[in-house]
Amino acid sequence: MSIDLDAVRAALTHLPLPSGNAEFNAILAADHHRREHAALEAIGGKAAILAALATGGVTIVTATYDGYGDSGQFEEFTAVLADGTSVPLSEVAVSVKAWDNEEDGGDDRPIAEAIEAYCYDLLDELHGGYENNDGGFGTFEFNVAAGTVQLTHNDRFTDYDTTEHAI
Repeated sequence: MSIDLDAVRAALTHLPLPSGNAEFNAILAADHHRREHAALEAIGGKAAILAALATGGVTIVTATYDGYGDSGQFEEFTAVLADGTSVPLSEVAVSVKAWDNEEDGGDDRPIAEAIEAYCYDLLDELHGGYENNDGGFGTFEFNVAAGTVQLTHNDRFTDYDTTEHAI
């Protein structure tokens, strides 16, 4: 799978910023830059992870998470191998070059550690605070053959139903 990061960067940098005062525009520009950087890292991370999984003979990885009451964590990382067997991801002996550390060319890290870091980054970007109050839970699915990462997220909330009767 080949991703043209320059084309993605060009598309992201040409999004218009709304007009307003200079201080507000500076804040918007900084947030735009942060989101652009996060998007490029997510694309680079996805490509690196899927390539490493393919090298290791993995077809699917599922990562489940849960959080509430100001605490959240990943519960389980499972890998499905080419022969259909399911094993804990920690048993897959593959490493991946870190995509988020360009200063030293990126360090190699175990695939389980890389996927956990990638998932936490995406959770922070897409559902920051999932662990607060009633919390949230969900699943990441990495499908190597399709070249996709699917996040299914569920938010919990407290609700009530009011019924009034005039008697």
